Amino acid sequence: MSQTQGYQTFEGEGGDQFLREQAQPELYRLNPFRVLGVSIYASEREIKKQGELLKMMIKRGGGGGGNGSSRTKGPLPLDAVPDEHAVRDATQRLLNLEHRIVDELFWLWPQSPEQAKTDEALNALFSNDHNAATALWAAQIRKPDNEGVAVHNLAILNHALALDLECNAGGAGKAAEGKDYYWQKAFHYWHLLLETEEFWGRFNSRLRELNDPRLTPGVGRRLRLALPEALLSINARLAAQATEEGRKSEADRHFVLMRQSGFASEALEDSAKQAVEPICAQIEKLCREAYAQAEANPPQADTATKNLLRDVKPLLETVDSLLPAGNSARDTAHDAAATNILDCAIKFGNETDRWTEARPLIEPAEAIAASESVRFRVRENLQIFRLLVVEAQLWSIYNSEAKLQAKFDKIKKEVAPAFRNLKESWNNEFGPQRLDKLADDLASALRLIAVDLHNEHKQSELAYKVLKLAAEFVVGEEGRLKIESDTQVIYAVKIVNKIKSLYPKSRADALLNAPKIEQILRDADRMMPQWDTSRDEIALGLLISLIDFTEKNNDWSFTQKILNLALPFAVSSDARSRLLENMETIRRNLIYNPVPTYGSTSSYPSSSSSSYGSYGSTATAPQSSTVQGLGLGGTSTYNPPASSGSSSPSTTTPYGGTYYGTASGLSTATLILGIVSLFVCSFGGIVPIIMGGIELKNISNNQSPVAGRERAKAGLILGIISLLISIYFFTRRF
Repeated sequence: MSQTQGYQTFEGEGGDQFLREQAQPELYRLNPFRVLGVSIYASEREIKKQGELLKMMIKRGGGGGGNGSSRTKGPLPLDAVPDEHAVRDATQRLLNLEHRIVDELFWLWPQSPEQAKTDEALNALFSNDHNAATALWAAQIRKPDNEGVAVHNLAILNHALALDLECNAGGAGKAAEGKDYYWQKAFHYWHLLLETEEFWGRFNSRLRELNDPRLTPGVGRRLRLALPEALLSINARLAAQATEEGRKSEADRHFVLMRQSGFASEALEDSAKQAVEPICAQIEKLCREAYAQAEANPPQADTATKNLLRDVKPLLETVDSLLPAGNSARDTAHDAAATNILDCAIKFGNETDRWTEARPLIEPAEAIAASESVRFRVRENLQIFRLLVVEAQLWSIYNSEAKLQAKFDKIKKEVAPAFRNLKESWNNEFGPQRLDKLADDLASALRLIAVDLHNEHKQSELAYKVLKLAAEFVVGEEGRLKIESDTQVIYAVKIVNKIKSLYPKSRADALLNAPKIEQILRDADRMMPQWDTSRDEIALGLLISLIDFTEKNNDWSFTQKILNLALPFAVSSDARSRLLENMETIRRNLIYNPVPTYGSTSSYPSSSSSSYGSYGSTATAPQSSTVQGLGLGGTSTYNPPASSGSSSPSTTTPYGGTYYGTASGLSTATLILGIVSLFVCSFGGIVPIIMGGIELKNISNNQSPVAGRERAKAGLILGIISLLISIYFFTRRF
């Protein structure tokens, strides 16, 4: 390193890096003056000579003392003789003045350069007589010409003895319980030394004696300022090491020593930050490895998440024990661990949909997270995971092979309560959108079950209960309207079925049940909005059921009475026209084919008025009673016949004003001629075409019975086919 580089190292920002590097628990065991056994005033020549001598003795198997002992030479001799590598490092350090000045600060000084070999206190320490040395230095402190060397040496002695005990390096045979005593004495004298201007003046003189342009007076100033942090960082490293090894009580002891050291809180925090840097780096490494594993194998990301949590937990505890909440290094480590735990769990859940297993993986992340932004993200995902658990449970039940009622019962008993609990604990700071979507999904699943119950299994009562539960959860306007519509349709079915059960089997039944039917319809009229197209289901449902009743009983009078009551329920113009046309047909049948009535008709309203209210505006009313969308099967439950003129009429369901009876001879003849013309393949096919058209027109005008419609249509179609074939062959011939 050049002189310029060295100067910048000490004077620029971070110039105390050498002090920080050497502030380790092995500070005194590796101190080159202790390793070589030379004075801080030793010349370069003396240092090299002593180094070569020690290396030669080590090769020969001799001790550092030169007399065959296993101890090193000098004050506070080491029990363990250094190896050749340690001697070489010590020599090189002392030849580098930048390092040497720091090592001199952390070693024992004679009272003067002239006393380097004769200092009485240092000589006492050659034989580890700590008490004698302590007494001599304590006496020197009281002398007026004291330059602070005695205070410095007492700080070094007690600090070295404390660290020797911590590192189990002998320490004059002192028991472990004496460690705290030496720590307290060391901190006391270090405090005193920082306030002793005489010593720092002598230290600056020593910088000038070394005669190196890199060692300016600013070096002494910076070392003095950095000293508290460096001293505390040793305890912080010891605490971190104890925590990693599971010796929590030992770590706590060092935290107490640091707090009782008397140094400023800034020094405490800065020293701890240095100690946790390698721990934080390890946490970051574990996070990267876990995420890489989760990304490479998402189905096994749960294992990566668990392992990450297991590995970082003790490391985070170490960081927490050294740094307070709010410290940037601590918070960064916590947030990194929490974020990666969350990300790994998300990968597992997205890949497997096993959200019940994924959610417990991220629960510890909330306690680990330090910053509010990361805690917010963890809390948000905790809610989302809970939501996904309910969602997975819902669709698992819905897609199962269980019967519809079993699905409904399970959703009602398991999913619905879970959703209610989720809704109660939902934090709106995360937004209601996802919760609302789940609510609509739950309502939609229930609605689909109700559709199948109603359409496929004819269990209208149960479907009605299912829709009532669905209405409790639905949020979206579209879904709500569909559920309300389906509920009204099923309600209409219930009304129709209830009325059908009251159709009379005798004249007495008619007299007794007619008022009951009227009351049922009054109640339904109050329950259903006037504009609701589900009212058409009642009107058309009664129409269809009355056709069956009429055909079986030939009772036109009762049918007319009930249709009068059903007319106010016809909302759409289509339904209304069907009822009016059929009522007209019934009126004609009553004129030409009167049948006995069951009783007085005075209690029934006429077709021209309604006791239930207005029909509603036909101009704005929907034109179809069909349930749209997911509805009840996508079509009207009752599949009502098309209006007059439809291309697919029914042979059993009356159309408005249609003539009832058996098929006419014209329709039968049309069919026969159509078949014949197809086999003959001549232009004679025009005959059934003409006959079929005439018959269909008669049926439309109520001049022929509707029963012949299909025969007439079939004959007409066959005639057209025959005519087309004839034209084809005729053109080919010519």
